[in-house]
Amino acid sequence: MKLFIFVNFVFMSLLCNGVQKKQTAILFYEAPSVELQGRLVEKTFPGPPNYDSIKGGDKAESGIYLTLNEPIDVTSDLSKSSDYRDDTEKNLKLIQMIVFNDNLFPVIRKFIKSKEVVTLKGRLTHRLTGHHHTPVLIEVSEISKSDVRR
Repeated sequence: MKLFIFVNFVFMSLLCNGVQKKQTAILFYEAPSVELQGRLVEKTFPGPPNYDSIKGGDKAESGIYLTLNEPIDVTSDLSKSSDYRDDTEKNLKLIQMIVFNDNLFPVIRKFIKSKEVVTLKGRLTHRLTGHHHTPVLIEVSEISKSDVRR
């Protein structure tokens, strides 16, 4: 019986060590640019006055979001000065996009329609207002078709 328990323990240890959990990427708010990959989607959330329920009378707010291929964590780089010291967010799978360049909108619409995997480049920021519907947002500087297939 002791031999069976020992063999079972060794087998389970080997099995657990052989299956390695993929490490979640950790990104920093202070980075001048990051790259994220996923698919673009348009989503609608409740807006003013209560940001609670469209059926309950709140205005509908539609925006463009990136559904990430792999979840990410976002935190502050402690070696740099930051406004985001207490704003660590973990296991993010959806990122709201901030787009200041009007020339990107035709490309964005194309990628929403095609459902292709894209790569976004830009700066990460933490939500500041009720109009921000994800904990972390990306100020998009570039968008391109990704080489990653998912």
